[in-house]
Amino acid sequence: DEESMLKFFRRIRRKLLDEGNLKRYFIYATGEILLVMIGILLALQVNNWNQSRQTNAIEQKMLIALQGEFTHNLNNLNIAITKNTEAQEGSLNFIKHSGPQYEGISKSQYYKLQREMGSMPVFYKPALGVLKDILNSGQLNTLSNVEIRRKLATWEADLENVVKREEIVEEHRDRIKEIILKESNLTQSFLLVGPREEQELDFGKYLFDTDSRKLLTNQELTNIVLMRYSSLRDLKESYFELVFEIEKILEIIGLEIKK
Repeated sequence: DEESMLKFFRRIRRKLLDEGNLKRYFIYATGEILLVMIGILLALQVNNWNQSRQTNAIEQKMLIALQGEFTHNLNNLNIAITKNTEAQEGSLNFIKHSGPQYEGISKSQYYKLQREMGSMPVFYKPALGVLKDILNSGQLNTLSNVEIRRKLATWEADLENVVKREEIVEEHRDRIKEIILKESNLTQSFLLVGPREEQELDFGKYLFDTDSRKLLTNQELTNIVLMRYSSLRDLKESYFELVFEIEKILEIIGLEIKK
């Protein structure tokens, strides 16, 4: 063991000193110092290797977690893009049927137009748990790839532009709802195009005979729907920019994960 070796070296040094052979003693002492230094360097190298292995293991776990989160986010983003496309189509279809006359449109057709035009909000809700944990814990620098560190550091800022555009789309939708609530006969809407449980509702004698189709002649409503349609197109462009960013992040992560 280490203690036995030290005793062995001491005996040799003592023997050389007793023999009065200073030259051999200094050569031996120098060699002993070199051996100690080599031992220290080897120990440091082993320690560095162990630390590097632990850091790499942590990095791999982070990358795998990020890969799962951003794959989930990409799927959610594609869902939001689909909803955006449907909302655009519904808005454009409503605009195409707007004008001074509506006699060619049945009430059920109108309420279908109304529902498809503005009933569905369009939001993208990404998961941020893994990324926030990494950023808040200061572990971002554990990732060795500089490009992915930069992309992750700016990811939440990239989302802010999307959120702002979503808010604009929702503001237009709120204005549309206000006009519909004032001018539309919602009981007919429920009965004509609602789900089965709504169709079975009995409202009794409804005192209003408002024909909601007249909203097709409402120029203010048509203009707001047009503004929402335009905002939806801008939002979709932002969604596609995010798709590009997520796909790039996933590509880098895929290259960094060890198979």
